Amino acid sequence: MALGGVSFAASTPGSVPAAPHGPGGPGRGGMQGVITAINGGVLTLRRQGPGGSGTLTVDTSGSTTFQEGGPGAKSGTLTLSQLRVGERIAVQGTLSGSTVSAATVAVQPAPPLSGVITAINGGVLTLQRQGPGGGGTLTVDTSGSTTFQEGGPGATSGTLTLSQLRVGERIAVQGTLSGTTVTARTVRLQPAPGRGPAKAGPHPGGPGRGGLQGMITAINGGVLTLRRQGPGPGGSGTLTVDTSGSTTFQEGGPGVKTGTLTLSQLRVGERIAVQGTLSGSTVSATTVAVQPAPPLSGVITAINGGVLTLQRQGPGGSGTLTVDTSGSTSFQERGPGAKTGTLALSQLRVGERVAVRGARSGSTVSATVVAVLPAGPKPGRPPLSGVGH
Repeated sequence: MALGGVSFAASTPGSVPAAPHGPGGPGRGGMQGVITAINGGVLTLRRQGPGGSGTLTVDTSGSTTFQEGGPGAKSGTLTLSQLRVGERIAVQGTLSGSTVSAATVAVQPAPPLSGVITAINGGVLTLQRQGPGGGGTLTVDTSGSTTFQEGGPGATSGTLTLSQLRVGERIAVQGTLSGTTVTARTVRLQPAPGRGPAKAGPHPGGPGRGGLQGMITAINGGVLTLRRQGPGPGGSGTLTVDTSGSTTFQEGGPGVKTGTLTLSQLRVGERIAVQGTLSGSTVSATTVAVQPAPPLSGVITAINGGVLTLQRQGPGGSGTLTVDTSGSTSFQERGPGAKTGTLALSQLRVGERVAVRGARSGSTVSATVVAVLPAGPKPGRPPLSGVGH
């Protein structure tokens, strides 16, 4: 007797004994359909595929094998408790009327649902859909049995934990979709464009990459106002960034050694990347990373207390800048082949060429770093110990 493209040898009247898996391993051949109900060890199956339609009752037992796999996918072992209503399965076993005594139940792989994380609330992710299947928002429910991985084509997969996911990251989810909610079996972090093959870690790509990026337009206590810039969910607009005692402040970027900052060192006008939980237009920040900006360079034409007047030179145009320094400004001296040395404001001289890093507002810069650039011997100031000239 043939059923669903799989040959079964007759046994006793009204029953068909189990047969080996069809070609291709678990999940191919047998009786296929979608689970519509799970009641203890009994599954209700709505038939699909070869072998007709209708409803089957699938009786499982302690000897039933539960598997996951399909063409091109490595099979994995499941348990009955991991099955979900809405999943498509293939069953091998003995059919009697409309009841199957299951020897093997294989969950069929479904195309993953991909998108960008816009919020993380405990074990629940909010996903802005991207890719095949249209747009819209999905709720992704994770649990202790959900597997978190990182990898992509040509990349070695690594194991992650839920706590390592970040708002703004792109993921692909395998699981059971019911309406706009996915009960996730696997969550895979996708490599971001320009980041190269993904590697497992708390902050792939280093601080300041990924997440929500923009420019600080206001600082009110521990609350930052951010004008959105760059990629990520939502595109442009304004965000409120709530920081706390557990928020990490960093400075760094490609080719720059990462340094630790404090909230008090942030300045209006600086560009930052924020990692944390997004709810509406508010981010509860876990990490704030200041993005390096090209320094502003020029010649000092006046020094008035802690305020320098700078005649612009180099990239970025000409004109005059006012450089405001403070107790948190770092003064340095450096140059090609020279060891960096620490200076004080009182050691700066009119006529010296400096590079300034900081937050710019109009023609005024609130300086975080002022670095004196080499221009031959510096009259009126002895060389610093350990600094080449």
